[in-house]
Amino acid sequence: MLKTTTLLLPGRDAFRPGTSDPDPITLTELPALTADRYARAALAAVDAPLDGGVIALALQYMPDVLRLGERAQSLLEPFVQASRPARQWSNVLSLQHAALALHAGFIVSRPQLDIPITLQAECIKRGAGDLSVTFCSPPLATVLHSGRASYRELETVLGTEDVYNLVELINVETVRDWRASQTTT
Repeated sequence: MLKTTTLLLPGRDAFRPGTSDPDPITLTELPALTADRYARAALAAVDAPLDGGVIALALQYMPDVLRLGERAQSLLEPFVQASRPARQWSNVLSLQHAALALHAGFIVSRPQLDIPITLQAECIKRGAGDLSVTFCSPPLATVLHSGRASYRELETVLGTEDVYNLVELINVETVRDWRASQTTT
């Protein structure tokens, strides 16, 4: 499900106008397919590989996008789904970073599934390694192809972490099936 986070920014954004009452901003994650679409546009703008989607944008290519100056603002703006706009220009970049962290922060401490090398080799031998979907990142394509989530769910209620959770389930099932086939042959 889509995540939210609440921030209390410094300066004029810290308080409700004319009061000393705190004025937090709530950010909401974009649905996975929408975030991937915007991330791929930003990655394309810096000639980065598109397969990494929002994870690659947040963890690797954000500095390259920021070097685009004013264009960076328009590329990153869609990620900031906030309860209100920032009143102080200096807080816009903080909101952009927080929004991307909301989309991709889970990946930092996530343990990676160990896919057996012999299973990987079998997939490579089958020759399908050079085929790929071009409208979305591989994790989204995997989830769509598996039927674990619909296009509509990925466009509305499922976030990036949900996609990675579903891919992990698919990978575990694949490894278990492969291991079972190895013991019977």
